[in-house]
Amino acid sequence: MKITTWALAICFVLPMGLGSAAQAQMPKQGKFEMMGIYNGKLGDSIKIGDHKLSYYPLTLLNFNKAGKGFLHNTSSACMLTAVPGDFTSYCVTTDMDGDQIHSIATVVGGELGVSGAGRRSTFTGGTGKYEGIQGGYSYEAIYAPKLEGVLLGHIVGAGEYTIP
Repeated sequence: MKITTWALAICFVLPMGLGSAAQAQMPKQGKFEMMGIYNGKLGDSIKIGDHKLSYYPLTLLNFNKAGKGFLHNTSSACMLTAVPGDFTSYCVTTDMDGDQIHSIATVVGGELGVSGAGRRSTFTGGTGKYEGIQGGYSYEAIYAPKLEGVLLGHIVGAGEYTIP
């Protein structure tokens, strides 16, 4: 009986434990395709000299198109700042383990609330398994029809990352 119990433990329990640890491992570099759904509330504006600075909190839900892997099932909290013609978003993306990726996306010559391609988000660092991450992704933002006081839409993108 003792041999059978140990055999079951070695054959079934041990591999299950190793399997979950193996799943938590992520390649140190790779390419990915992603999509995300975002919403945000139009924020306040302040006037600095002749310029008007607006800021908007955004929330994104991100998915890897492969259904697993880098950026899959993550959420991002972003603060978007805008002056006429340009806008920048500062984001913190958090995975299911609580590890984070920090990024900045800057759009020059774009109009907030207008769909457009050719945008880029650059990884600036991270915590946990993402510490020292480099890379980013190019994306297209597709806005939903304008709703009073709300930004709503989705993004589609592809990129690459390297973790030291």
